[in-house]
Amino acid sequence: MGDRRPTACAALRKQQKREQGAPATYWFFGGRVREIWQCDEGKSQGEPTEYWTDKHSMRYPHCFRDPMDYGRMWPGLGGHLLGDNGPVGLFGSAHAESWLHALVPDPGTRAGLRVVTFDPESDGSVIDVSWPLQEFKDVKGWDARAVSAACELETGEVLLFGRSESAVTYRVWTPKVSVSDARVLKAEAVAETVTAAFLGYDTLHDEHAKADLPVMRLYHGGKESAFTVSTEGKGCHFTPQPRAAPFLAKSWPVHAA
Repeated sequence: MGDRRPTACAALRKQQKREQGAPATYWFFGGRVREIWQCDEGKSQGEPTEYWTDKHSMRYPHCFRDPMDYGRMWPGLGGHLLGDNGPVGLFGSAHAESWLHALVPDPGTRAGLRVVTFDPESDGSVIDVSWPLQEFKDVKGWDARAVSAACELETGEVLLFGRSESAVTYRVWTPKVSVSDARVLKAEAVAETVTAAFLGYDTLHDEHAKADLPVMRLYHGGKESAFTVSTEGKGCHFTPQPRAAPFLAKSWPVHAA
């Protein structure tokens, strides 16, 4: 069945309003990808689900499947725009667009990474290919090769995870505006490089922010850790959420268990 450690993932969280479609998440395992739905309400909130009920009480099925080549799921990407090994990061749009943004290594360019924006709900039709990180080439310590994962925040900013010497780090990227210096990820129990992260449809109370926030799950060293993340000055505060429902491990087809 191949390696079940994700290399990139994201949710289409614009679909929080139930009339806008199933709560889909997308997962890369190298050059292969799978779609998983996440329960967005009730006692099973945060868990993977094999059905979704819309506002009209219509029930839609969704089977847990093994990963497939991304060019097969999304012919519009041509099987090559995300590289043979898939993206190093994936993040959703913070606003209304149902698009995904893939960070793809591009060593021959000043940026070192290109962003491929595409529509996962169609055939993967490409919306844009850009190099928005090239303007940050001279930021202190910036090295695109160190980026290992990405995840959007509700503020519209994007966290770029990486590693600096022995520490797991993140940078706060405001597209078209700025990227912060590397900050050490002080989240407990994350000592290994974060290889994938996604902001889910489920929420939990964050004592630090005194508010209910969406749960961000980080994948590192074959493990899944859940946090709520609030902005704090020029950085972020990661609050561990041990009560969050396990997600990826429960989403595999029975024969893959």
